[in-house]
Amino acid sequence: MAHVDNEQRPMSNGCENNGDTMEQDGNVYPLTDESEVSSLHDSEIITLKASYDKLVSKELTPEQRHERTLMIKQCEAELRLEEAKLTMLKKIKASQMLATQKLHEAKKTAPHMSLNNAGGAYKPLVAPPLHKNASAPANGKSE
Repeated sequence: MAHVDNEQRPMSNGCENNGDTMEQDGNVYPLTDESEVSSLHDSEIITLKASYDKLVSKELTPEQRHERTLMIKQCEAELRLEEAKLTMLKKIKASQMLATQKLHEAKKTAPHMSLNNAGGAYKPLVAPPLHKNASAPANGKSE
């Protein structure tokens, strides 16, 4: 086991500190929370308290109010743009739905197309070859 030393430790400024009190020139000064506040002047305490109260109450400075107003205006402008985009998209969707409905109605009322046009592109009918003579040459001359 290590030996615990209960002696007072000397500090760099010549004071001795045992953790609870500080001895300097034979005088004992207790270290408390109040010792730091009591070292301030009354005017400093009042200024600090006012600053703290202002911070706690979240009172905005004119600069902060101006910055907040600018941010609100910017957000409102962005919102208006997004609403305009949404309105345009709704109009485009409605026009596409109307076009699709008209196309379906046209398909229902139109006579059925031949299978030749089922692919969508126009394909002319090809006439079958004429067979006059099965032994006829390809150039049309007979030998």
